[in-house]
Amino acid sequence: MIIENYAKRDAFSPECLSCMGEAFVMAMNALQIADDKPKKVALAKFIVQLAQDGDADNPADMRDRAIKAFGAPAVLSTPAPF
Repeated sequence: MIIENYAKRDAFSPECLSCMGEAFVMAMNALQIADDKPKKVALAKFIVQLAQDGDADNPADMRDRAIKAFGAPAVLSTPAPF
């Protein structure tokens, strides 16, 4: 997982790393940057920074913050009912 390449070992719990990884994948897919290594690196570093700032308990929130930071409109954390 790319997140583990940018997070210091033992700095995050396995659960936190899992949330960060989930947020990374969701944001990467939403931003459609799977084939853009520089943007993926920047996204991974951004997600790690969010976690270091104490915002690592909700992958959907991290995803939304990352999407907003990278210039795309944020998606709702909870889908709207039909």
